[in-house]
Amino acid sequence: MRIAFLVNLTLLVSLTILAGCRPMASMSDDEIYDSIAAHYDAGDFEEALRYAEAAVSRQPGSYEPYVERAHCYLALERIEKAMEDANHAVELGPNKHWSYQVRSDVWSAMEEHQKSIDDINRAMELQPNYFVHYTCRGYEYEMLGEYRKALDDYIRAIRLNEEDFLAWNNYASVRCMAPEEKLRDGKKALNGAKKAIKLAEDDEARAYAWDTLGSAYAELGEFDKAIEAGEKALSFAIEADKAEIQSRIELYKSGTPARIQPIASP
Repeated sequence: MRIAFLVNLTLLVSLTILAGCRPMASMSDDEIYDSIAAHYDAGDFEEALRYAEAAVSRQPGSYEPYVERAHCYLALERIEKAMEDANHAVELGPNKHWSYQVRSDVWSAMEEHQKSIDDINRAMELQPNYFVHYTCRGYEYEMLGEYRKALDDYIRAIRLNEEDFLAWNNYASVRCMAPEEKLRDGKKALNGAKKAIKLAEDDEARAYAWDTLGSAYAELGEFDKAIEAGEKALSFAIEADKAEIQSRIELYKSGTPARIQPIASP
């Protein structure tokens, strides 16, 4: 459910005002980048890609437009093209942390989680105190079933940025659903999920947060509240996520907490 958030989280520019209908040729480079971000944030990935291609044409020797275009290709599930641009970004910006972060995003989409971690580690060497890197690496560790390492990274991300929705949500999720009992703490999970709900800015994020809140209540044995939270999550969820949420609700109805199933093997 959360991969799309990682791509959106690591978009280089995060603006929300559309650039209007001005001819692209008359726009400054900054306006081109603003338009990429605005269309991306609006979910119009094809139009974002069109502006990203213009940025590449204008600045073929810079790593930045390749980072932006790679994100657009990822959103459009054109993974091979995304990797081509990510590799170009690394070649042109070998000392820029975003070059490695975007390539890690592509590795993640390919479920090559260790390779993703390797690139994030390089990004961290270049920019050691950037919260995004810790949130993303925590997710990769989670996918590999390394939940202690995932928790450590989410905690570090939160310390660096207390407004990091994804770090709070994922932290709470691991705290209540980790297979290892020693890592679970229902009260901490509940607090983290409530914080994520406050930080959620759109319906998809609200669905994730309410779903996590339900899992936290289930870990505490409060299954009626877990079911209620799960149903709230369903009211916000996109169609593709509803079956997964519903499966957890069915667990709660049987008095069973939910547990994470790793996507990849360590």
